[in-house]
Amino acid sequence: MNSLQSLLQDNTSGSVELTLKLNQILKETKNKEDIENILYKVETHLKDFASINNYIFNIRNLLSDNKIKNLRKYFDSYEEQIIKQQKIIFKNAKPYIDNYKTFLTLSNSYTILQLLKRLNEIKKINVVVCESRPKLEGRILAQKLSDEKVITNLITDSAMSIFIPQVEAVILGADKILNNGNIINKTGSFSAAIISQYYNKPIYVIADKSKYVKKVKQGNNVEEKKNTWNVDINNTSDKIIYFEEVPAKLITKIITD
Repeated sequence: MNSLQSLLQDNTSGSVELTLKLNQILKETKNKEDIENILYKVETHLKDFASINNYIFNIRNLLSDNKIKNLRKYFDSYEEQIIKQQKIIFKNAKPYIDNYKTFLTLSNSYTILQLLKRLNEIKKINVVVCESRPKLEGRILAQKLSDEKVITNLITDSAMSIFIPQVEAVILGADKILNNGNIINKTGSFSAAIISQYYNKPIYVIADKSKYVKKVKQGNNVEEKKNTWNVDINNTSDKIIYFEEVPAKLITKIITD
């Protein structure tokens, strides 16, 4: 199944976008056994995403009730649920960001894209996007924002300290929101939060409620891979951390649906 393989290998989309792709795959799957098999594979490969975990939890409940008709209804209505959810998030965020015209963000978040797209329809905004190494998801978000006629500036991650003083607010997505108010998000988020505090810039986390998890701590996921530098050097390995924790004390507000 090419679409499933593509989903499992997708390491540049945000969690909401990944969940939408999974929903489409399941929507086209005919029998219960195949659905179970897909859920197992996705759960194994994409276990770090709270949205996907919550989505799978809902699907398993419907499967355990053996109500396939209700399952089909859930698949069919899921995209509409996401659209309504994004509208609510924007409505809740608008009072906090309405006075700002310049922002900095990073990575590739469906929710951040929808928020900035809607805000730009009301007034012209300017967005600085960090390219988000090593997978360069920020480049993808910058292209999407540009396609939506948002004035966009793509920068290297290390230039955050130069550009954060120039914007009015920093906005981040979240892959997880922990019980203590800390968030887990793409590496670079902690740096953005520290720099924002130094320059007295507000930092808003924009995410849907499916990102909440019953945890108070999560360690960094260190991986050793050859995908940052294709050069072999003795006694050297690539240590990559894709996600990191941002303390609640550095966050101005978490805005959700």
